[in-house]
Amino acid sequence: MSVQDLALQRDKYRHLTDEEWRWFLQQVEGRERTADKLPTFAQIEDWWYPVRLSCEQCSSELAARYKASLVESQKVPSGTPINVESCMVDLTGGYGVDTYFLSERFAHTDYVEQNEELCRIAEHNFNVQSDNVRCTFNVQSDNVRCTKVNVQHNFNVQSDNVRCTFNVQSDNVRCTKVNVHHSSAEEFLETAGEYDLIFLDPARRDSHGGKVFRLEDCTPNVVELLPTLLRHGKQVMLKLSPMLDLTQAINKLQSDNVQCTKVSVHNTSAEEFLKTAGDNVQSDKGTKDQELQSDKGTKYQVTKWDVHVVAIKNEVKEVLVVSRLSLEDRPQTITCIDLVEPEKAFVFTKEQETNCPLAINPSPLAFIYEPSAAILKAGAYKLVGARYGLQKLDVNTHLYCSERLVTDFPGRKWKIEQVVRDRKDLPAELKQANVLTRNYPMTPEQLKKKLHLRDGGTAYLIGARIQGKPTVLRATLIP
Repeated sequence: MSVQDLALQRDKYRHLTDEEWRWFLQQVEGRERTADKLPTFAQIEDWWYPVRLSCEQCSSELAARYKASLVESQKVPSGTPINVESCMVDLTGGYGVDTYFLSERFAHTDYVEQNEELCRIAEHNFNVQSDNVRCTFNVQSDNVRCTKVNVQHNFNVQSDNVRCTFNVQSDNVRCTKVNVHHSSAEEFLETAGEYDLIFLDPARRDSHGGKVFRLEDCTPNVVELLPTLLRHGKQVMLKLSPMLDLTQAINKLQSDNVQCTKVSVHNTSAEEFLKTAGDNVQSDKGTKDQELQSDKGTKYQVTKWDVHVVAIKNEVKEVLVVSRLSLEDRPQTITCIDLVEPEKAFVFTKEQETNCPLAINPSPLAFIYEPSAAILKAGAYKLVGARYGLQKLDVNTHLYCSERLVTDFPGRKWKIEQVVRDRKDLPAELKQANVLTRNYPMTPEQLKKKLHLRDGGTAYLIGARIQGKPTVLRATLIP
């Protein structure tokens, strides 16, 4: 029964108050709407769901698990125990999806949220016991013990003061503690310590409910908060809008914080140094990129931000920027990944794209390709063609062609059937088609109307500018 049908049966539940009835419907709708998006939560009987908007705006489980895989300090072999001193904070907790899966990499997690109702739901969910999972924490000895009972297949990990028993068939075992804080990010950071990871997903709507895309227009203001984030976090991860201008955002992150930290190294003991240092000893000012030492003198550390464009089923869901703190002179990397086909991840640098020669073919060949939405969002227009041996159809048309089929191309592929000049060139029996336009003077709807076609079927018509000339191609999609 759908939640809409259930809502019509209020008379059957007269024993519930109006407030209880609304909560009941909210739970039914939340579970119904997010069952595919959040399968782990759907298996937990006593899991609570927030209002519809929070369910719609939250990360999917796939995306949240991908974030967890990026945690720099916790990239350890599978089966290695969690460092009992590790900690993270989610400064914009929301529904808590990202907090939940990121926290699995840490012994201690702080969830921060301004909305009191979301805090109440998070407090319940982070402490819920499901499927006979029991977790206990001994604060005095830092012992952590998680046990799943009635398990037939399990493995044990024992190291230092950590012992966890996991069911290899279940990801619902929790051996981390999450503390919920009803606070704004700015207020929380005023008294916060240092974290291995700070995660921030700023609200991208203004006071009138309109969407915003610039970092400085989000809530909290990422640009203003950046120095504080870098001071408190060994690693900072920002989840940003899919509509974000990547180049503008990275330039803003790079320019609005102190880029270099100078570390002077003295070949002497601490006692001798302090005797001669006197008033010259000063605390570091500005943004903390990282305090690293070398036995050769002065070092400079530059904060770099790696970018991850994350898509699911060829739809860009989010853009992640992750700080990297190291002395390696490694350029910023941009990773384009569709979580349904992670093996086709495309990784590159801005320098590679800038320096890549552009290969253009004056006429379409046997096969035509369109890169994945993530690659197009990241702007790897020249490099994607070069890596797969393809030629572009036009400088500003992001379609590519080849004489032989490239089966592992990260995107859609078609076999070209013919070049279409007008309706007479099309088979008489063709009454419907999937119509796409790329750098073409007509919209898909206008082109369909001109060619007297309905939408649908298996045929494809692709309108594109090729060598400056508007051209229509009839093609067959290759699975």
